[in-house]
Amino acid sequence: MSKKHDIITIRTDTREQKPLSFEGLDVRTVVGTIHTLDYGLEGDHDLFAVEFKRVPDLLGSFTTTEGLSHEIDKIERALWTPLVYVISGRMMDVLPKRACPCVHERASSRCKECGSTGKTFAQIDGCKTKVFCRCWHERPALKCELCHGTGEIGYDYGRRSKSVTSQWLLSTLARITYERNVHFIWADSEVGAACCIENLLRRRHEHIKRVAKVGDITKKCGGE
Repeated sequence: MSKKHDIITIRTDTREQKPLSFEGLDVRTVVGTIHTLDYGLEGDHDLFAVEFKRVPDLLGSFTTTEGLSHEIDKIERALWTPLVYVISGRMMDVLPKRACPCVHERASSRCKECGSTGKTFAQIDGCKTKVFCRCWHERPALKCELCHGTGEIGYDYGRRSKSVTSQWLLSTLARITYERNVHFIWADSEVGAACCIENLLRRRHEHIKRVAKVGDITKKCGGE
């Protein structure tokens, strides 16, 4: 029979504009100031905390001079290593925007109406307009876990400087990992990010309990 674990209290920094929801997890949440980063254990938050980024935030922080300087400053203020950044996205989300593999799977299924292209024409307000074929919506691939039915994956770098590419971003993250001892965890979604942060802070909670227990035993032995 598994041992029931403690209910931990997670502090969310007051500067976090869109806090994660920890609903359904064995945690309590409070809002307060944290010396640096976003989420920590209440009472221990200035000695260990975790940073959270959504993909657009990640790009804004590590692809501009001002954003990168701000992140380095946060990293240098931390009193512990390694630091952990939890990202609510996938590495494929920062690669250049492209057609999802499910598009090719849909096209490979023969459809008499669209000729397996996934597009057809319809009369809308008297005009012949190109629209998605009925087969596109009927295909199971619409529930694709990669693109969630949009037909595209990745990030459109066309809106940014020509020097900013996915290779440049990933190279920057790798350099910070190597030089600053920072770990980047790709958590797929905000629910995954909340679970990941909860697990990290729970490990911290258990570590603190073990250290306190060893300290009590040491004091007891010393007293004897």
